[in-house]
Amino acid sequence: MKKLYFFFLINLFTFVQSASYACNFLNVPIGTSITKLYNTYENLYQVDADETDDTVYKYTYRADDFCKEEELNNTYLFVFVQNLKLIGFRMEILHDDLSKDNLFKFTKANIGFIDDKVKNKQWFGTVEVKSVDRFILFSKRKTYDSKLFETLSITTGDYRELLYSPDVEEVMM
Repeated sequence: MKKLYFFFLINLFTFVQSASYACNFLNVPIGTSITKLYNTYENLYQVDADETDDTVYKYTYRADDFCKEEELNNTYLFVFVQNLKLIGFRMEILHDDLSKDNLFKFTKANIGFIDDKVKNKQWFGTVEVKSVDRFILFSKRKTYDSKLFETLSITTGDYRELLYSPDVEEVMM
């Protein structure tokens, strides 16, 4: 009986541990050298080593190239790089239906706590998601043609202004 109990506990902890790490790419520490990620993430565009100036480069991907969560289907992932270092992520999704909340569900389950007021159809705005070492913003807004636009930004306090700078250079891949 003890052997069966220990077998059950080992399987439970193994399952819980593997289930708790959703979209590992978003857990890469901000400031990591982008060149160290090429072997782990084959879909990652290889940045030219000459691009070591202070320019912030924005690379566009489909989120499902890195994340297999169903909520992230039809979501775009923007990866920001400066001086060959990862400085942040932004995810965006546009819904035809105002009641959709895929990015909200993903964020609440995998990134951090978001107040339930955000789920309300009438709420639009931006909130900070609680995190110890990262600066995370979730926003929800209604477009002029009554669609829902959800955004999740992940960076650190040092880089947060750079992600929204008008000088960000979008890389065409």
